Amino acid sequence: MPTKKAATKKKAAKKKAASKAAPATKRAARTSATGKRDMQRDERADLAAVDAHLGALPPAQGAALQALRATIARLVPRARQRIAYRMPAFYLDGRPLVGFDGFASHCSLFAMSGTVQAQLADALAGFSCSKGTIRFTPEAPLPAALVEKLVRARLAELQASRG
Repeated sequence: MPTKKAATKKKAAKKKAASKAAPATKRAARTSATGKRDMQRDERADLAAVDAHLGALPPAQGAALQALRATIARLVPRARQRIAYRMPAFYLDGRPLVGFDGFASHCSLFAMSGTVQAQLADALAGFSCSKGTIRFTPEAPLPAALVEKLVRARLAELQASRG
């Protein structure tokens, strides 16, 4: 017959094992029917956060970045928008595609890749660039055709890295 002390130890071990399993259980719930609603709710919250972030910018920057956002969303409709690294970003299959934001004297598109910028160096000649960043102003926004080239190159890079 087990002692009271052994029974208490066994109960504590079960409780500890159950607490470790909780995150996996939570992930499984997210894939259920109610989990799908939770994911949709999360996505709506992410979109609202991006809207709020862009709404807090000066009007000219906000308008330029909303236009950029619309172009990217049209090119990759299944990409998820969210705030990442304290800026609006598009994610595809859980991986960062591009980010964008407004700053004191410019707006930026972050290609999340130095190689994409190197591939399109000639097309980016008229813009101020640094590693991973393309700067522009609301008065001289990135042309939609250039954004399309950047996004398509980044998509190709992501697909190639999957193998």
